[in-house]
Amino acid sequence: MTITLNELKDQLNTKYGFDIGRRSRKRNISYAKKVFCVIARKLNYGWQEIGDTIGIAHEVAYYHSRSFIVVNAIDRRFHDEVVYENNLLIELKEVKKVEEVPEVAQESVRFVSDEVKLIVSQINDTLFNWDVNTLNDFIDNRLKPYDRLASVKVSPKEVTSIIGASISGRVSNPFLK
Repeated sequence: MTITLNELKDQLNTKYGFDIGRRSRKRNISYAKKVFCVIARKLNYGWQEIGDTIGIAHEVAYYHSRSFIVVNAIDRRFHDEVVYENNLLIELKEVKKVEEVPEVAQESVRFVSDEVKLIVSQINDTLFNWDVNTLNDFIDNRLKPYDRLASVKVSPKEVTSIIGASISGRVSNPFLK
């Protein structure tokens, strides 16, 4: 069964709760456009047709399709739901389940110092008072970028000692003469 671009757009509009064709640079709208472009391209629609349907240029449609990897888990789920509901022969974009975390990662969580546990509990106390939108915004705009920064952070070299030059006698300054 084939699906038209307008039907695909309507289904995604319903899932997201907004018009994915509106002009905006907000992340959730941009990610919805990425989902649309990936599905439409897999259905062999041209870049110009895809772009015209959601009001973007063909090169932007190409960009959205190629940068699908950055979308959130909810966007991947919407992708999979649309593919499944329409019996489309497209590769699903499933997200790893929590149970698939390697044993090494699970074991490393058990041996956390009391100081770290105290700090994490203080953070949790703060986060429990936030609403879902604020939490998602914090994760996307603060936590993930900081985590990427911390993973590539290089610790500074430790300076042992520096022995300076020693002057044995008085030196006259030639500029002051």
